Amino acid sequence: MSKKNQAVNGFLWNGIDAFAKYGLSFIISVVLARILSPGDYGLVGLTLIFIEVSQTFIDGGFSQSLLRKKDCTQEDYSTVFYFNLVLGVTLYSILYFSSGFIADLFGREEIKSMIKLQGIAIIISSLTLIQQVTLQRQMNFKTLTLTSMVSTLVGGAVGIYFALNNYGALSIVYMTLSSQALASILYWTNNKWMPTGFYKESFKSLFKFGNKMLISRLINVVFENFTGVIITKFHSFSDFGLYTRADSLRKMPSRMLAGIVQTVSLPLLASLQDEPERLKDAYRRLIKTSMFLNLIVIFGLMVTAKSFILILLGEKWESVVLYLQLLCIPTLIFPMQSLNLNIISVKGRSDLHLKLELIKKITLLPIFAIGIFYGIIPMIWGLIANAAFSFYLNSYYSGNLINYPISEQIKDILPSVLLIALSSLAGYAIVFLNLNKFLEFFTQIGLVLGLVVLISEKIKLTEYLEVKKIVLSKINRAA
Repeated sequence: MSKKNQAVNGFLWNGIDAFAKYGLSFIISVVLARILSPGDYGLVGLTLIFIEVSQTFIDGGFSQSLLRKKDCTQEDYSTVFYFNLVLGVTLYSILYFSSGFIADLFGREEIKSMIKLQGIAIIISSLTLIQQVTLQRQMNFKTLTLTSMVSTLVGGAVGIYFALNNYGALSIVYMTLSSQALASILYWTNNKWMPTGFYKESFKSLFKFGNKMLISRLINVVFENFTGVIITKFHSFSDFGLYTRADSLRKMPSRMLAGIVQTVSLPLLASLQDEPERLKDAYRRLIKTSMFLNLIVIFGLMVTAKSFILILLGEKWESVVLYLQLLCIPTLIFPMQSLNLNIISVKGRSDLHLKLELIKKITLLPIFAIGIFYGIIPMIWGLIANAAFSFYLNSYYSGNLINYPISEQIKDILPSVLLIALSSLAGYAIVFLNLNKFLEFFTQIGLVLGLVVLISEKIKLTEYLEVKKIVLSKINRAA
């Protein structure tokens, strides 16, 4: 199968995976949000910070090393597997024995037992990661897709069951653990790879690239989650619950798209790293297509935020609306951020990746101070400014690596930005008609999508036509 066909099939299977997994997750989260309170979500969100920081060590640089390496050996896979397993057990032990201190720090005794329980996910991840990486390198996205669909559905059912039986925040913990455990079992059942041993030379080779990627990701996760520490420590768990709901809603569609693009693009771009012209062309098409789709979803979410929240979550979550609209602003460029970092990884510049992360995160320090002294909304505006600065840095350096400067990148996406922004502005005007929330929501969505399709057809927008071509060809083949 050609690389183009592999990429198209990869995008389609990952698209099915993303829509199924994130779609199911979205439905499950709506059901849980109607049962649970913002305070419950704030409590889970806080404990997840410590789990996510720990899991960064498992998910960090070594998986990137394996994905970018042209020819991975059994020794490489096995070495990373055993390293991750020992690391996972060690990290869980640290969290287990420090859970009491964390609970005292935030003044909630239940945090202690929740961290001990949620921490099991770290060990599960250490057992699962290599199975996922081997399937990604084989571009066996069908197995990845079916596994995530089944595990998400089962985990969601478990979470809803416990929520209905008044387990509160713990219902989210049980949902996560059951989903991850089932996924791990299915990966080991359907993928026949088995570890053999730990090899020092393989570890040294992978560590040379992976250690900088690991530090970069660790810095990113710590700083990204520090907003939660500030909100819970200096404001309230309910405020953090509202913030996490808004944050998860705005990240869901972009991470779904970025997940599709990144899972397929990293192995694909890595295979073209010695062919500069083909690499640039593939990257350019990825940016234009992914940004077109992302802009439609995120602008649509900004426009419909109020009716969307009221319909799905109810009036107790209405305070989420402003958070959601503001957090959507930096999310508009999320695919470009992800792809630009991919190029830096593909080119083997983990040193540059680390340097950029350090610069970007240092600029977050005054923004955290704003959150402590002036509140959550001013802090979000600071995060928006930081996202713009980060975009400039990522695009500038990745552009230099493949001769695709930031000016060209912006020029390529500008038609999509203008078209979708103006269509969204027309959709937002519907709020002045004072329609009921259901009619307002569907009228806005219909108007925005209708204008985008109509104008794209009229001006023959390249990225729209490419998406249309792929979709129609697969529909015709299925028929």
